[in-house]
Amino acid sequence: MRGIAYIRVSTREQDEENQRRAIEEFARARNIEILKYYIDKGESGAKSFRERPAAKHLLEELDSLKPDIIIAWSLDRIGRIMLDTLQSIIELERRAIGSLRLGRNGCRASTIISGSLYYRFLPG
Repeated sequence: MRGIAYIRVSTREQDEENQRRAIEEFARARNIEILKYYIDKGESGAKSFRERPAAKHLLEELDSLKPDIIIAWSLDRIGRIMLDTLQSIIELERRAIGSLRLGRNGCRASTIISGSLYYRFLPG
């Protein structure tokens, strides 16, 4: 399986390495090859996903990379505004990308399957 990773930290002072390590461990345990990391550093979750530099780049490259999965530390890394987050998920769904996330308390996955969004809670 081939995937891409999205990381966001709200301030330039924050270190994204915790998110990166968690994503790498998660991917390694599931035999997922990470094709590319997209990192938005110093970008608020209140800012639209499509307006963040790395997220915008991710969306631009999605069709050429053709990942099976997108991995993020948690859904709030995609966004903190419900409508924007849902619109981003719908766009990923429209483009037939499986979406997966890690939670702070173990592994939580959101997977887009057969045109519907299902939330599954998996053990860490």
